[in-house]
Order: sequence, then structure tokens, then C-alpha cells
Amino acid sequence: MVYCFLMKYVPNILSAARIALAGVLLLVKPLSVHFFIIYLICGVTDIFDGIIARRFKATSALGSRLDSIGDVLLTLIVLYIILPIIQLPVWLLMWILLIIVLRFVSVGIAIYRYRKPTLLHTIMNRAVAMALFLFPFSLLFLNTLTIPIILTIVASIAAIEEVLIMALAPTLDPNVKSYRAAFPDNHTRAP
Repeated sequence: MVYCFLMKYVPNILSAARIALAGVLLLVKPLSVHFFIIYLICGVTDIFDGIIARRFKATSALGSRLDSIGDVLLTLIVLYIILPIIQLPVWLLMWILLIIVLRFVSVGIAIYRYRKPTLLHTIMNRAVAMALFLFPFSLLFLNTLTIPIILTIVASIAAIEEVLIMALAPTLDPNVKSYRAAFPDNHTRAP
């Protein structure tokens, strides 16, 4: 009984730990053993916070926000650390900046339409999250523009999908799987 009670707090603790550890990444040498250990711990906390929250029926608005903040903060910090190292061409950096702007536009639309900042957990967003998480590891083996370009294409599709869902969906469902799923009555076009 006490165990189940305590487990209700673990998801939020894991999300808060990811937020703190993301900040610690700024203090260690990029792409070092310490960097990858901390980064892996961040990834593990991201996986298990949701699993534990669902298993122990501990999902909450706070937990969802902490998870989203942790995801965004970790992504931005890792980009801040890695982008100078891989020296992408200016056109690709501008493309990445455009994706970030689209993400802020999506949150702005959510605030305007639904009165709260929201990020969606679509399949495309999850695919981008997984690809972004694996990206630093790819730098250990490959130093090519191919991976960043593919990642940027997928991230663009996900960002556009999220903006369209936020702008056109009749109701807000943070767990919507795709643009198509956001419109259950009409799969061919938005209202």
C-alpha cells in the first residue's frame, strides 16, 4: 500500500531529474563518457516516467508538463551543445531554426485556442524524439550531413503536423496519434 502511494510521486521525480540532468550536460565535456552517461540517464527517465505514471495511475497535468518541459529542455540543450561541434551549413541551421519557430507557433496556437500550452504526443513527434535522442550517438560513428538532413525532414513533417492539428482539430487531445486521427469523423479533410 505504501509502495503504491510512493510510486505516484516517482514519475514527477524522474521528470524533474531529467530537467536537472539536462542542465548538468552543460557542465561536462561534449560527447565525453560523462556526457553520454548523463544523457542515457536522461533517456531512461524519459522512458520510465510515463510507464510508471500509467502503471500506478499517477498521470497528472503537472506530470505531463514536467515531462514536456524535460523533453524540450533536453533537446534544446543537446542542440546547443552539439550544433557547434558538427558545424552544419547555414541553410540547415536556418531550417532547424524554422522548425523551432513552428514548435513555438504550435504552443501559441494551443494557448490561444485551448488556454494552455500543450505539446502533442503524435507518432511523428515520438519518431523525432527517438531520432533526436539517437543522434548524438551517431556522431561517434558518422560525421556526415545525411543524418542531420533526414532528421530535419522528419522533424519538419512532425512540426507542420502539430501546427495543423493545433489550428484545425475540433478538440484538444495531447495524446492524438496523427493528423488523421485528430479528425475521426472525416479522414479526408479538416473541418
